[in-house]
Amino acid sequence: MKRSAFAVWLVFLIFFVISLVTNILGSIIPNIIEDFGLSLFVGSLVAFSFFIAYGVMSIPAGVLLERFREKPVLVSSFVLAFVGSMAFAATPRFGVMLPSLFLIGAAFAILQVAINPLLRVAGGEENFAFNSAAAQLIFWLASFMSPWLYAYLVQGLQADEPANGLLAALSRVVPESLPWVSLYWVFAVVCLLMLVVVAAARLPEVVLQEDERAGAVATYKELIRRPVVWLFFLGIFMYVGTEQGVANWISKFLEDYHGFDPVKEGKTAVSLFWGLMTAGCFLGLILLGVLSLWVDDEMIRDGVGVKTGKRMGHMSVSGEEGTLAAFEPLAVRRKVFIHINTTNPILIADTEERRVVEAAGWEVSYDGMACLLYT
Repeated sequence: MKRSAFAVWLVFLIFFVISLVTNILGSIIPNIIEDFGLSLFVGSLVAFSFFIAYGVMSIPAGVLLERFREKPVLVSSFVLAFVGSMAFAATPRFGVMLPSLFLIGAAFAILQVAINPLLRVAGGEENFAFNSAAAQLIFWLASFMSPWLYAYLVQGLQADEPANGLLAALSRVVPESLPWVSLYWVFAVVCLLMLVVVAAARLPEVVLQEDERAGAVATYKELIRRPVVWLFFLGIFMYVGTEQGVANWISKFLEDYHGFDPVKEGKTAVSLFWGLMTAGCFLGLILLGVLSLWVDDEMIRDGVGVKTGKRMGHMSVSGEEGTLAAFEPLAVRRKVFIHINTTNPILIADTEERRVVEAAGWEVSYDGMACLLYT
């Protein structure tokens, strides 16, 4: 399978576009509620109509990817996102907004199913976890920038005279009372440009791995009978609900309870929320390389997984490129292993692997261990 730096950067760009469009909702929800005269409950349907599309389309997206391959699926997704953005931009009514957002959400769900295997192949399996985390970093960076785009367009269109050609063009198609709708004209153009770029791009051939395939209907029936699957679903639901709940309603909260302007203080709050998420993701990139396994194919050997350590972004303890070898020439006074997979034999005190680790001057952490830091 041929690697492609261009395809990696294209995937990063797609993540950027997805985030730019997705996470603008937190900035514009106060405007949507006020301009369309909505209750808070009806206003909550805005984000719901977008994100429910992920639940509806994720499995069908896998089926489409297996049948039609990457490029047709990517191109079709941007066509769908363009249609959704253009429909609301041209007809800015609440009744049009909900189905438009559903179309955009469905397009982005399909995109994310398609670009992850492409990223694995284009960047190499051993770099997949790192590249995935880097893609999330770019995703949150776009989320940080989107409120500033919102403020720029709204304030620019509310000025007495347009400051440049872009604002002048938008002022001719955007209702004067709904300046935030200009965002969807911008999104429509961006999706159209991405459509052209993807259609013209040469992408590496992707062979889907077993865990990337949609699977048979019987597989899903078996999964939904397992309590652990429902617990996993609940965990993801809680995580996404917390993340998007804060991001989507922070500006409205600040407006209602503190009198802050969504275009000024609200914009800053939403942007900082995603900015801090970006900082956390950057820290995660650093921590991602911390060890987990004794050898790279440990989980496969033990029959508990199908992925290698490298694919998950983990650095093995042993081997020429392992943690022991990497730290051997360094004058580090105290070295403690803290992130250890349950299959790693160094967790067992009387194993040969544990003796090798301790002979190299390492400690193995344990439940309840406390490390005191002195200056």
